[in-house]
Amino acid sequence: MVEFPITKVIGILLIIFAVFILLIFGGPALWKIGGAGLALIGFINYTEVDYTIINENAISTFDLLIRDVNKCQASKDNSCACEASFTGFFETHKLESDGNELRLINIKESNEITMKKEKIQGLNCYLDDMEIKKLDKLEIFFNEDLPYIPISGIFESNAEFAKDLNLKIYKSNELCWLTSKAELTNYNTCS
Repeated sequence: MVEFPITKVIGILLIIFAVFILLIFGGPALWKIGGAGLALIGFINYTEVDYTIINENAISTFDLLIRDVNKCQASKDNSCACEASFTGFFETHKLESDGNELRLINIKESNEITMKKEKIQGLNCYLDDMEIKKLDKLEIFFNEDLPYIPISGIFESNAEFAKDLNLKIYKSNELCWLTSKAELTNYNTCS
């Protein structure tokens, strides 16, 4: 029978314990290091996302959106559609409106940080077919496919924005978002 000195047994147990702690608490760091290593030797396509640039683009896009909203509000036309762009927003951003204020929020890693806000009346509603649906708090999320307004309900689906169309705002008595569920052919462009 082979005997192990107590110091070797304790050493092995400490190594096992250290590996166990590293796996539990260092998992995300290990995954990131491992992914970078695999990308280095060409096994996976791994690119680091620069959130500073992404957030700067989102703030610039938000400023342009506010400009477009103000231009739409100033239009003398009514029951018309206005252009606006969401191109600089990323999946870590959302827009939120309570009818008095429009906010750009960073939602990275389950944290919500207001990046910028502007006093804007309206935009807590959206046009669905021919009906305006008003919400206490309207949110617009951005993913790789289409920006969307999450709608809760058993038979409801998210209200998505048209992919290749810049008409995003509907102006009537108030400003509302114009989703792909609306019959876009029925509206003139606001001048």
